[in-house]
Amino acid sequence: MENLKNIGLKLYKGIKKEKPLNKQKIKEITVGNFKIKANKRHKLESYLRKYPLYSRNFPRICNALNQKLTDYGIIDVGANIGDTLALLRSSDVFNPVYCIEGLDEYFDLLKSNSSLFNNIYLFKIFLGETSTREKGKIIAEEGTARTSGNDTEDFTDFISLDDFIFQNHIENIKVLKIDTDGNDFKIIRGGLKFIKKVKPVIFFEYDSVYLKEMNEDPFATFDILYDTGYNKAIYYDNFGRLLCSTDLSNKRQICQFYKYIKDYKGSFHYYDICLFHQEDDTLADFVINKEEHITSL
Repeated sequence: MENLKNIGLKLYKGIKKEKPLNKQKIKEITVGNFKIKANKRHKLESYLRKYPLYSRNFPRICNALNQKLTDYGIIDVGANIGDTLALLRSSDVFNPVYCIEGLDEYFDLLKSNSSLFNNIYLFKIFLGETSTREKGKIIAEEGTARTSGNDTEDFTDFISLDDFIFQNHIENIKVLKIDTDGNDFKIIRGGLKFIKKVKPVIFFEYDSVYLKEMNEDPFATFDILYDTGYNKAIYYDNFGRLLCSTDLSNKRQICQFYKYIKDYKGSFHYYDICLFHQEDDTLADFVINKEEHITSL
């Protein structure tokens, strides 16, 4: 079995340093029903082939939502090369998608790959907790990217989710997906005005090591969302397999989930988590029921 530390398109110590993305060869990979362009060292295709449910939980959730909702948009933060677009369209999810990707080389591939689809809007920016310029730079390896530490002379410009939505007059959003290797909670906190008003379904990555590197309290943002009215949570392992559903009010269980993955000591290393506002409890139960009956689980 492949080393679990390489699952999830992540950065880990010991990975061979790769060439800058703009100097790498481009390959064509199969994602869902589509062939899209990727940089040579991108691992997505091999993960999708080896782990049938990998990255397919989010498209399944959106497909289930579309059985109850109509005419809404999706925000995809950390859109990378457009693989989520390919999986959404392969799952008959044709909603408008607002794709946010700040890294030049990934954005170029995203722009090229998005030409395969309709109703796609691209934004070359980095989201953060506030709209500011911070010391640090974006580093990328093996198909993923994240913010480096402060031991650099480089600076990166960030914009908050609230400012992004206001400046671009984006409306009618129901789903917020975030996959930014450690910045997920910052982006959520930077979008609290939007979240309190719209109450979107929120899908994000929860990784103990990245949270630690970002000096994040692993529970504080859950508390903020709970106080905002979010209740139902669906947990997936990093292979895209359903683990369980719970309520954010069950803080003991939330702590136990975190303890299991802390420092990569569990049999898998991070969760995908999907949160529903209490006003969408019925919708959450519908999605959970659908997920419990996925035959390939």
